[in-house]
Order: sequence, then structure tokens, then C-alpha cells
Amino acid sequence: MAAATTTDERDGKLTGLIKTMLERVPKEKRLTVDVVLQLLGTKYATIFPAEYLSQKRQLLADIIQSFYNPENSNAEKQDKEQEDSDDDDDDDDDEEEEEGEEEEDEEEEDDDDGEDEEEEDDDDEEEEEEADGEPAEKRLRVEGDGAVALRCREMIVCLRRLGHRVRPQEAAESAESYLQECLIPLFREKGLDPERYAAADVKRYLVKRELELLQSDGADITLDRSARAGRGVNRFAQKNDNGTVNVKTSKFLDDE
Repeated sequence: MAAATTTDERDGKLTGLIKTMLERVPKEKRLTVDVVLQLLGTKYATIFPAEYLSQKRQLLADIIQSFYNPENSNAEKQDKEQEDSDDDDDDDDDEEEEEGEEEEDEEEEDDDDGEDEEEEDDDDEEEEEEADGEPAEKRLRVEGDGAVALRCREMIVCLRRLGHRVRPQEAAESAESYLQECLIPLFREKGLDPERYAAADVKRYLVKRELELLQSDGADITLDRSARAGRGVNRFAQKNDNGTVNVKTSKFLDDE
């Protein structure tokens, strides 16, 4: 008799729990017996053992069918009293389920937001690179193989380091044409030697530019050694006004 009472109580709890679950599932979704069994076996194994659930598969199917079938609304009302008695326990369990689902949804949204922010950061970096000029790989790209293309790339680097803008090579333009019609004339226009474009030449161009700027500001820059103190001038030989030169004689000649 006690075992039958325990089974009835467990059946009542199971019915109330399933109905609560069904009511909280969105209308566009539909629970199945397999999903309910999996959920019960995962979260309610201590209350509903696997052996008990295997015997109640048909009961679960009937409960689910009665919930989704409007014709069985009267049966739902009869079971409402059993559901009310276990609302407190079931609500706590269901709230834990909902909190877990909400946390998973929030984590997925955070991941999506993080990916969106990374994509926006990448877009911002690309826009900044486009504002300052083409990216490094694009800037140095010259179509063509061999020494001519290499020379074009090195000349472009030289011009860019000196602060000059260089138009990119056109799609139908060969490396030789780009060199002869664009780079060499641009070097000459800027007062540079088209044959000197290495890193050492860039430094020399920069020093020359700095000297020119100093001279334009009125600075006296001379490389004449004779005009620098202590270099190439005998300051001990002084000329007298009468044209004579003072000669220091030895004291040993005084007696003579």
C-alpha cells in the first residue's frame, strides 16, 4: 500500500512538472517524449530514476498529447490540483533551468558582440591605413619580374621615405614603362639622382635637405678649414706696421 502511494505521489509530481515545462516552452516550439526523458534523466535523476521513467513513457506521451490537443482541455483542468500542490518545488527547478538557458544565451550574445567588435576594429584599422596611404604590401607592389621591378620598388621606398607621393603602377603598364615614365622623371623633378636610391642615399638626401633648411634660415655653415680656429693658420706670425719682422736671436751671439 505504501509503495502504491509513493508511486502515485511520484506520478503526480511528474505530471505537474511536465505540465509546467510545457507551459513555459515558447509556442513556436514543441516538446517530444524523447526530449522530456533526456531532460528528466539529466536534472531529476534523483527524483525520477531511469527505471521509473522507462515505465512512464506512455504517460509522458499522453500528457504531452493532451497539452497540445485542445479537445483534452478538461483533462488538463482535473490535473491542475495536483500541479498546484507541487508548484513551489517545480518552480525552483524550472527557474534554475531558465537561468541556465539565459546565461547560455547571454554568453552567445557576448561572443557575437566580441566578434562584431573585432570586425569593426579591423575595419577601422583598414580605414586608417587607407587614410595614411596604401598598406605596406600594396605600396611596394610593382608588377614585373627581375631587376627592373626590384629597382622600381627600391626607388618607391626612397621617395616615400623622403616624403614624396608616388602614383601606383597601372594594370596595363610594364615595369620598364613605369620606371622610365614615372619614377626617373619624378627623381629628377625632386632634385634626386635616379641612380642613387639605397638606404645610405636616403640618409644623404635627408642631411642635404637639413643643411639647405639651415642656410635658408640664415645659418653660417662653412667647411673652409682656414676659417676655423686652430686649423691651417699660424697666429704667432704677426706683421709690424713698418714692414719689419721681429726675429728672436740666441743669447750666445751677444759677445760677438
